[in-house]
Amino acid sequence: MIPLDILDLHFVAESEVAFGSFPGSAWRGALGHSLKRLVCIMRRRPCEGCAIEVSCLYTRLFEPRSDGRDPLLGRVDRAPQPFVLDCRTAIPCRLRPGDPFALRLVLVGRRTRDAAPYLLRALEEAAAGGIGPGRGRLTLADVRLLDPLRDRAVPCLDASGPLRLPEPFPMEPPAPPAAVRVVLETPLRMRLDGGLAGPESFTAGAFLVSLVRRQSLLARFHGDGPPELDFRALRELASGLRARAVELEWREQLRRSARQATLMRMGGLVGRFELDLRGAEVFWPFLWRGQFLHAGKATSMGLGRYRLEPLELRGGRTRDATEETA
Repeated sequence: MIPLDILDLHFVAESEVAFGSFPGSAWRGALGHSLKRLVCIMRRRPCEGCAIEVSCLYTRLFEPRSDGRDPLLGRVDRAPQPFVLDCRTAIPCRLRPGDPFALRLVLVGRRTRDAAPYLLRALEEAAAGGIGPGRGRLTLADVRLLDPLRDRAVPCLDASGPLRLPEPFPMEPPAPPAAVRVVLETPLRMRLDGGLAGPESFTAGAFLVSLVRRQSLLARFHGDGPPELDFRALRELASGLRARAVELEWREQLRRSARQATLMRMGGLVGRFELDLRGAEVFWPFLWRGQFLHAGKATSMGLGRYRLEPLELRGGRTRDATEETA
């Protein structure tokens, strides 16, 4: 599968900083503006039609395109962005000078890993220049590469400041549990039948298929090519799966779009549901990696984040795998 680098960035507030319930939008917007200032040599807006659009680092990361004939994308000409920004500090929050703020940056594919110094420099400059509603300033203090299988993180900055990424950690998932609880932590915006899935229309099968499709597209455009999968068979298998103990609700939130000069609704599903994976273990690698790659739309802003809680099946009922037995 496509390689991932999970970078945990630790900032320190230099002034008062305020973040609302959706800071990922501000971080992604600031990153995009900062990266373009850093790498663009044409100073042209929009990027479409630029003489070096195909080879430009900014367009490859922020505006990757398809020819509109890709079998997975159909007529859509935008490919998925090869990164995820995920705020790890509890939000909303108000920081005072000296307070920490944690931001996770997930890089997808080897070429995106090569661009890590540019992305980190752009984030550093964006934070130093001010971010969020009050343009609060932050300093990048530490960067660590996460090894999720061993629950450890390796420092990537030395005393002089240059980024030094070690070899990527293996991202092969552990053995699948019998069942799993999926906890949606940030709003999931998942397309279903021409609209967005709500609490009543959500299905486990559609969720799993969307994970397979997203990760296959990332591999197609930013890796070594999509995995060889029988998508029809996977859809048929997914259609027979049923979520249990479903507790989902719609959480609305707003995003200010500088490009459109308006507020946009960016709500989605939060909550939890359980899945019996027996006979459907083929979906486990996509479920596991999806914890870092997120699910649905607007993942580059941090939406669609979820975590997995392994469950055991006893007597046809689920229970936490860590629960003590009598």
